Amino acid sequence: MRFSRTHQRRSQIEILDTDILSVDGSFQYQLANGILLDFESFVPCLGAAVTRKWALELCQYYLRFAVRTVKARRDGLLDLFKWLNNQPVLCRRIRRNSHRLTVDPSKNWQHAVASYVDQRLTLPYRNNEIRSTTYVEKVGALFLLIDHLASVGLAPSCNKPQPPHNYHAAGKQRPTLLELHKSNAPPSVVADLLARAKHLGINDEDAEMKKLLAALAGRVSTSSMADETSFARAIYELNDEALKNLRTHVEKTYMKWAAVHQRGQTLLAGVGIPVYRDQ
Repeated sequence: MRFSRTHQRRSQIEILDTDILSVDGSFQYQLANGILLDFESFVPCLGAAVTRKWALELCQYYLRFAVRTVKARRDGLLDLFKWLNNQPVLCRRIRRNSHRLTVDPSKNWQHAVASYVDQRLTLPYRNNEIRSTTYVEKVGALFLLIDHLASVGLAPSCNKPQPPHNYHAAGKQRPTLLELHKSNAPPSVVADLLARAKHLGINDEDAEMKKLLAALAGRVSTSSMADETSFARAIYELNDEALKNLRTHVEKTYMKWAAVHQRGQTLLAGVGIPVYRDQ
């Protein structure tokens, strides 16, 4: 097994010792952001030496991402090896060849990954146990790690399965903050308000108007909606509240990532890396 590219990166790994801490010399590593990574389940298939190399490389890779992203990508690879540990034949074949995994003429690793995807992801999707978008997200997260390990010479590359045909059609359309007009009123109250609006000549056949009227039913009394002006004022107040919520969300998001950017600039200045800006 060739580790020449990995050895060239060893100095980078040593620099990151302050960000990657081994827990009691085990196969557990704690990153500077507090995430604990446990690679113990990799050992039965890869052996201790290869697991250690994978662990250090993946820790360095994870340091590039936010905590939520790390957790999403970590879980897919962990589940793969937990599944492999229950497949003694596949696990034994990979272990036998782990010292030269990148030169894998029998394609044991590729076969193991394909079998895992088929049994743990594709089959549940076909049985409607997971949604198509969940399937695509899990496969994508897993192969990001597999492709990275292949790019640094620690694992063979694998063919990523194609997503299900037209899988987006089954995905749930998520409403924007401006569309989050939920009604907590009883159906009878909603029906009364819709009847009042129709009596006043308000077009209640439009889908968006129906959502607005249903949301209003939980905020105003039907008797107070005496004319079109009353409806217009109530709808204005509802949309005004939604716009304020949207503005608050945008401000919080901007401040959050502005702070992340500033921290990055400070770190770059501390290590002496030049920062290039567009003129």
